[in-house]
Order: sequence, then C-alpha cells, then structure tokens
Amino acid sequence: MDLYLDEAARVLRDPDTGDVGRDLREIAAMVVRLQTRTVAGPAFVGLMSEAHADRETFSAFTARRRELTRRVLERGMSRGQLRRDTDIDLVIDALGGAVTFRLLQGHAPLGRRFTDSLIDLILQGCEEGP
Repeated sequence: MDLYLDEAARVLRDPDTGDVGRDLREIAAMVVRLQTRTVAGPAFVGLMSEAHADRETFSAFTARRRELTRRVLERGMSRGQLRRDTDIDLVIDALGGAVTFRLLQGHAPLGRRFTDSLIDLILQGCEEGP
C-alpha cells in the first residue's frame, strides 16, 4: 500500500482545467499511466488480493484514492457543469470500478480511448442540461 501511495503521490495531481470532463480525462490518463507504466500497477493488484485481510487499512487507502476525483466532481457541481443531485460516490465507483476491472482482468486495453469513452458515458448521466 505504501509503495502504491508513494508512487501515486508522484504521478497524480489535480488538473483544474475549468472543465469537469477535461479534468476527469486528465485524472483517468494519470491513473492509467500509474497502473500500467509504474510499479504501482503490480502493487495495486497485490493490494487488491490482500484487501480482505485488513479492511480498516484498505478503507483508509480507498478514501485517499477517491479524494482527488471527489474534489473534481464537487468543483464541477459548483460551476454548474454537473447536476446538483449528482451522486458523487456512484460516479467515483463507476469510474474506478471500470478501470480496476480492466486492470485486474486484462480482457481489453486499458488506455485513453477506453477512459474517454467511459467518462463520456458517465457524464451523460450527470451533466447539467441546457
């Protein structure tokens, strides 16, 4: 967990481009790079396999992982880019769950095309209408 968190601290940052979709795409690209091109990917897979042994520690880890995306989504809501009733935890679960599923199963490429399509799909359900 420490290895993953140390590497994540070096790679992940808050993009704050002014657009929630662009911010989410930047975060997704950073996470994909983190999990496919650094030691954090194998560390994360190992962490997932040990998650049930220490639920308290794993819960603290997941809370830290969700923090950046939560900040971006809250900012998008305050800017009127997302509906005020957007279920932030559901959006984070959908994004993180899909990326983690691809990483763990390896059944399809985990890259920019996938994350862009995923974010488009999710944002359709929570963007503020015209």
